[in-house]
Parts: sequence; C-alpha cells; structure tokens
Amino acid sequence: MRKIDDKKLLEMIKQGKLQKEIAEHFKVSPVAVCKRLKRLLPPPKSLENLTAKEKKFAIEVSRGKTATQATLASYEVSSMNSAKVMGSQLMNKPEIKMAIEELMEWHGLTRSYRIKKLKEHTENRDPGVSLKALDMSFKLANEYPQNRQEATIHIDIGARLDEARKRIEARNILEAEKVDEAEK
Repeated sequence: MRKIDDKKLLEMIKQGKLQKEIAEHFKVSPVAVCKRLKRLLPPPKSLENLTAKEKKFAIEVSRGKTATQATLASYEVSSMNSAKVMGSQLMNKPEIKMAIEELMEWHGLTRSYRIKKLKEHTENRDPGVSLKALDMSFKLANEYPQNRQEATIHIDIGARLDEARKRIEARNILEAEKVDEAEK
C-alpha cells in the first residue's frame, strides 16, 4: 500500500496546504510529496501554446529568476538593456503570464500559499523584513498609484523663430519711423 493517498494529497493541495505540512501528515519527506505531485499533475496546458524559448523563459521566472535573468537564460541577447526590454515585453504577454501562474501552482506555490508566507514575513520582528513584505503585499494587491506619464510637447521652432523675426523687424521699423519723425 502506498504511503501517500493521491486523493487526499490533491485535496490538501487545493486547500492551500504547504508541501511540508502534507509531508508531515503522510509521514514522508517533502521531496516525496513533490515527486508524487509531479507524477499526478501534468505540466500546465498553457505551456503548449508557447515557443521553446518562451517556455524556457516562463520556467525560469517560475523558479524565481527575474525577467531579465530569465531572458538571458532563454534568449541570445546582445546586451543587458536588450534583456531588460525583452523581459518586460515577455512579461506583458497574457499567455506567458498564464503559463507562469500555472507553473507556480504546479510547483506548489499557489496564490494562497504565497499570501500566507507573505503574512508571516509582515509580522517579522526585523523591520527590514517586515517593510519589504509590506511593499510586496502592496504590489501584489496593485495598491501603488500608477506611474506618472510623461508628456512630450512638440514645438515647431522654425515657425516660432519666423514669428520672432517678424516682430523684431516690425519693432525696428517702428523705431526707425520714430527716429525719422524726430529728425524732421
């Protein structure tokens, strides 16, 4: 008889239980729980819609790498700036976002687990840890104000310069007329 009851395991995962808690329940190691989950749960379907490089990118991000680091590992880019831009563009694609979210859940990092873990850190005695956790919770809830947009104003300098020249010329003509009148 198997030590891990598959039905109970899947039920506990859906409840948001940690793999460590599940391992204690079944009296096995967390590694055994992880291996069993990988056999029970097929890889996310959303990965099938991605190219090989996009898959690798999504997997790297779900493992904890930044978008830039994941881009460097998945694509051949010429510079760090290119990796940053490309990583940002990839993270904005809905199909990649979905794949990352599903991969994180597949690895046991469900949203409820992450929130529970974040809550533990916000109550930490170390102010650095708790403030960082609060910052992350605000980002998670999208509670920061949107970035300010910069406006670009295009001014036709040539037209302004012509207008200024005409005014100067008109002023010079008026002054010349005043001088002529004064001399008479």
